[in-house]
Amino acid sequence: MAYKKRMSKREIEYWNRQREIRQSNFSDGEKNKEDLQGNIAIIIIVIVCLLCVFIGAICNPKTKVSGYYRSNGTYVEPYERKR
Repeated sequence: MAYKKRMSKREIEYWNRQREIRQSNFSDGEKNKEDLQGNIAIIIIVIVCLLCVFIGAICNPKTKVSGYYRSNGTYVEPYERKR
């Protein structure tokens, strides 16, 4: 069996400090990863919404404008621009 030297108080404090530093770095990395994933998800949702808006505008370029009724009951067609 290998002889294991008993660590001094200073060495124990040093290794405990190193362990704390490693654990805090790891947890910071995990947190940053989660934040990044959330940001990417939000960006993807925004892009999909914009795509839907543009596709809707391309597929249906003329939005229907309804006419109106005059007081005497006649229907007036909406004015449409000539293309």
